[in-house]
Amino acid sequence: MEAGNVWWCSIDKEWSSYLELKYRKVIAQGWRGLGSLSFLCDGYEDIWQNNKGDFCKIIQYLGKGYYGSDWWDENAGDWVRHGRDKNAPTVMYNLLGVRQGDLVVATEGQSVKGICQIQKNGWESYRYDGDFGFEYAQTIGGSVEWMDWDTNLFGPPPPRPAMVLGIRRIRKNTIPTIEAWNQLVLDD
Repeated sequence: MEAGNVWWCSIDKEWSSYLELKYRKVIAQGWRGLGSLSFLCDGYEDIWQNNKGDFCKIIQYLGKGYYGSDWWDENAGDWVRHGRDKNAPTVMYNLLGVRQGDLVVATEGQSVKGICQIQKNGWESYRYDGDFGFEYAQTIGGSVEWMDWDTNLFGPPPPRPAMVLGIRRIRKNTIPTIEAWNQLVLDD
């Protein structure tokens, strides 16, 4: 299958690792306390894909229920407690929006670790792994095969912004990565 979009998957080493995601064969993000988001998956393509604002409000309220009332201050309209948590709604929205054929590039800090291709849309392959004790409990992909980043195969990684939190689409300089992936897949 040819590659579609390319996404960053930033992994916070405090809560998970590339090796853990590779072993679990998933693309994942944290916020275990949000619980299962499977109820949002059924309508993702028809409802949420074009309604990010309401989707994000649901995530805000789920987080508030678990992490406490100061997780999101509705009146201030800003995040109060955890700097990283302010990205949770957008990260969950992006995670479910990864599509079949898209490539995902995993990073830990500033280091690119690996790449995989998703075989099934995020909203169709979503699974909650919080009951197994994983902090990176929000997963997609079913059973992805991560490949360690090899500059001989893929060339240098795409230029990484100073900070990537969660799942974020790469919009520039993706052609060499896509071409290398497509060639690798065709050679198999």
